[in-house]
Amino acid sequence: HKKSFNQTCFAGWLTQTFAENSHDLHNQSIFEVQISEMSYKRPRLTSIKTIEDRHRQDTPNPRICQSLLGSVIGILLAFSVTACDSGGPRISTYAVGGPKAERVAKVSEIVSKTAPPPSPIIDAHFVEEQIGDGRIGPSDFSSFCALTVAPDDLAAWRSALQPIESQNTPPKLVDPKQAQPWWVTPNDFSTLEFYSPKSLTGRYNGWVGIAPDGRIFVYSFTM
Repeated sequence: HKKSFNQTCFAGWLTQTFAENSHDLHNQSIFEVQISEMSYKRPRLTSIKTIEDRHRQDTPNPRICQSLLGSVIGILLAFSVTACDSGGPRISTYAVGGPKAERVAKVSEIVSKTAPPPSPIIDAHFVEEQIGDGRIGPSDFSSFCALTVAPDDLAAWRSALQPIESQNTPPKLVDPKQAQPWWVTPNDFSTLEFYSPKSLTGRYNGWVGIAPDGRIFVYSFTM
């Protein structure tokens, strides 16, 4: 019995020791695996392919740029074709109408830019043409005015007007785009006395022509 007991104790000790060693080995294996995983966890490197992908995202799509450029060119071409089809710049007209008293009042304000008229105005007509719409570059203006005063008052008008500038000589007859029955005719133009339009219109270009019968024609323009 003593021998059997010793064998039994030895077997129990051996089993316990093996179990403890197995547990230690298991823990050591887990530790080594963790160490191994930690040792191989390197920082993620950015590959060339990743850089190229990011570059493609930041760079505008050339097809989209070409499409936008084509649209802009198409709009400009359409605008130029429209301008050519219209026969040149747009021309708009402003005319003073209405009864004689109303025309005289409105035109008197127009020709009183620097000083009141030298004498009462009996009748008046006025039309102004605007060349261009002011969207692409400034517009140009041409104004045509006809005044009627008493022939005895022409001396006061001659005294109030300034001599015509050299750039306006010799005076040239210019007609409105739309013919006006009150505007000066070629025959009457040759009988006019010419002065500067500055005191009546504030413009340096053009002329004032005085007829012997009391009619005064005023042409001025911007450029």
